[in-house]
Amino acid sequence: MSTVSPQEILLFLRNQLQLKGMEVYLMKAGWYNDFDSQKPRNPIHYPNNTLCALILITPSFFNSTFIEYLRENFKSDQGPPANPVESCADHFITPAVDALNVQHKILTDKIIKNDSGKNLPEVDLCIAGHVSGATYYYQRKDVLFKFW
Repeated sequence: MSTVSPQEILLFLRNQLQLKGMEVYLMKAGWYNDFDSQKPRNPIHYPNNTLCALILITPSFFNSTFIEYLRENFKSDQGPPANPVESCADHFITPAVDALNVQHKILTDKIIKNDSGKNLPEVDLCIAGHVSGATYYYQRKDVLFKFW
């Protein structure tokens, strides 16, 4: 297994997935776990220095990639899979990540039982969005143009 820098991983995944309507952000497992430590619910069970890629689906994914995927892969008599959006995203994400030739595990927002036996997502995407820089918290006072 070769050593690949975080910047190379980010650029490779963005090149593979951006035209499909997906955005890619990087974070470390420790950032997520530290953020979630205020109300620990479902930590990422990897060393704090583990690199994580957050892959988000944007509206353009649905307008092009998803519709085309359904047309090409499902006949009207068989119907789509139980979760067609997840199936489509996996169809593109898995080969892109596999092509990196690095050890990896894909975590999703699927509901699982956490350490305390509660049903929670495998990873909290709201927390991942904040620690990776993909999302920001704005307060009403931060909005310059008030449309309300």
